[in-house]
Amino acid sequence: MCKEPCLLVESTWGPIKDPTVVEYTSDKGELVADVKALFYLPLRDNVGHDVTEEIEALEAELFVLFSGWTFQGYVKGAYRMADGTQSLDESSAYVVVCDESRIAELEQLLRDFKSKTSQETIYLEIQRDVDVRFV
Repeated sequence: MCKEPCLLVESTWGPIKDPTVVEYTSDKGELVADVKALFYLPLRDNVGHDVTEEIEALEAELFVLFSGWTFQGYVKGAYRMADGTQSLDESSAYVVVCDESRIAELEQLLRDFKSKTSQETIYLEIQRDVDVRFV
């Protein structure tokens, strides 16, 4: 059973069972989080398909499940594919802040995004013990 507040969500990738929207509050009543997750979403997947629609759907999911996201701009980089070839990506950089217990939910959303594309991997960086406050 979910804790309050709670939402039942129909995801663009199927039903999400019992997601819980949790607000973490400091002793001063500020919204706080202890994990900052940075991830890169490619503008085009590894075979060159535009993934704008998939990104927009993911942004909507992030808002529902994490109450927000931040677009930090575009990044460019190289990655060695499993077959040894070089892949050059231009990606959108995003940040989501949450409680440690919600990282698995974020990872699953990114896996679901990846499964809808031909992208081999998605970069995800977890920064722990970050003092994030929404004042």
